[in-house]
Amino acid sequence: MLGTRTRRIRQARSLARPSLLARAAPPLCALAALAVLERAFPRRVRAEPTGPRARRNLAFACLGVVTNLALNRLLVLPVARVSVQRRFGLLQWLRLPFAVETALGMAWLDYTLYLWHDLSHRVGVLWRLHVVHHADRDMDVTTGLRFHFAELAASLPLRALVVGAFGVSPRAVDLWQSAIVVSSLFHHANLRLPARVERWLSLVLVTPHMHEIHHSESAADRNTNFSSGIALWDSLHGTRKDAPSEAVVIGLPASIQGDASTLHAMLVRPFAGAASTTK
Repeated sequence: MLGTRTRRIRQARSLARPSLLARAAPPLCALAALAVLERAFPRRVRAEPTGPRARRNLAFACLGVVTNLALNRLLVLPVARVSVQRRFGLLQWLRLPFAVETALGMAWLDYTLYLWHDLSHRVGVLWRLHVVHHADRDMDVTTGLRFHFAELAASLPLRALVVGAFGVSPRAVDLWQSAIVVSSLFHHANLRLPARVERWLSLVLVTPHMHEIHHSESAADRNTNFSSGIALWDSLHGTRKDAPSEAVVIGLPASIQGDASTLHAMLVRPFAGAASTTK
């Protein structure tokens, strides 16, 4: 009887989801705080006026939110619920403490995002979607929201598969999604941290300096530092790189850049002829 009751409590906690407001609050607060900090402690001089490009990037964010919410509800979360209810997937079989199960589920999602990001630079059709993100000639907190809705749509079926295989709970999915948006806003921010803080923090999390190298127009730099949350994955796979900020030029080389000046141009770009690859 006690075992049955414990399983029911555990299942209820795994299936419980924060409210939409609770999920939206951390990213919105991070966006506002980092926008203020960028003005106070800028890392780079901006290449173009902030207003027009910020509006383009926020438009991408709106499309991305709609895509993410819709496909999460249709694909990812139903798989996560079934995994918990039928105790399917590695984490459900192991019967770990709730906090440990949640933390491992979030780490698994973060690791598979690293793998997806790496593939996005190696596979031509995925790069055509991802190139929109790298075409931003500046890099600031709004760049962390600049992802083509088709790229997000392409990634979510795979996420549903990895959630099912690993038995990630809906609770872990929701917490990770909020955390990864906050992380994306932070490491894209045009924010200069004290050198010591940057150095020690980058041992654990992706930082603005670590990620600005990934946004370099140099392919040798761009194809490194693929981590999005936990910095460990690049170290494990040998894709971590350091370089002086002064040597980094944000954006893409002229042969790939194309027209990044309008929202329409960026929305249709993945479907308007073959995009250049990084090779």
